[in-house]
Amino acid sequence: MPTKHFLDTSVFRPAILSSDVYKKYLKTSIDYKAAYASPFIQMEFTRSYILNVIDFYFVLNLPSVKTVEDALSVWQHKFGKAALKAIVVLIPKVFSTHHKVDMQQASDKAKAQKILAMYIKRLAIKAQGLFKDPSNDNTKCPLGTLSLDVEMGTANQDLGNYCDAFRNPSNRKACKVDKIILEKYQNEIRSLLQRSTTTPRNNDTKGFHDIVENINIILTKGGGACTCSMCAKIGDLIISLNTPKDMQLEHTDKSFDYLCPPINQPHRKLLSEIEIIHQSS
Repeated sequence: MPTKHFLDTSVFRPAILSSDVYKKYLKTSIDYKAAYASPFIQMEFTRSYILNVIDFYFVLNLPSVKTVEDALSVWQHKFGKAALKAIVVLIPKVFSTHHKVDMQQASDKAKAQKILAMYIKRLAIKAQGLFKDPSNDNTKCPLGTLSLDVEMGTANQDLGNYCDAFRNPSNRKACKVDKIILEKYQNEIRSLLQRSTTTPRNNDTKGFHDIVENINIILTKGGGACTCSMCAKIGDLIISLNTPKDMQLEHTDKSFDYLCPPINQPHRKLLSEIEIIHQSS
């Protein structure tokens, strides 16, 4: 029977955003017709990338920001490393390469905003339609199915409303991440805790041990500890538990090499984009 592939965010994101060389590698490694991505993966992609692009859109929209270069300068001083990386990847691909926006010209600001709005709209459509939904998302996180509808005449309002809806604390009420850890997968959690006692601490296992530390916090404090911030810290745990056992979890993150075996989850660590590029050079 052909292998079914469940994509972690570390594979889902480059399937959409990476270089042509890496996209070719992924397509030769994974049968996309048998590839799946849950709403939780969609949520992680939105949280780590799409929201950063939207935030940059609004930085560019500030009256005091006259050019794209000004917006980049503000961004570098205001936002963290992950957010900065997301935009640094975006700018040359969207502005310089395809649309020839002069990042130093104030006259190109409106053009840049329009391009960004269209890019965000296309990106959301592609992310939702590229892979099938396995229909097993036990997290019930409402953010993965939150619709992003952007019209050019109302882009500011549409994008602002989407961010407000995504970041609304009330979303936590519908989420069942706490039930996954404290009830549904108790045996798996015990197996992971046991495995951590015999797993040495080093650079390869750091992500795994960090997750175990957060599991212990949740076990001590209860479901109230499962905030959206905590969810971001234990995302790999949720994904490993939520992957169907008849599917192979595809990933590049090292943590899954230690999360998957104790819970008998089939998985495969693919080469990273950097590794593939080095092989090709």
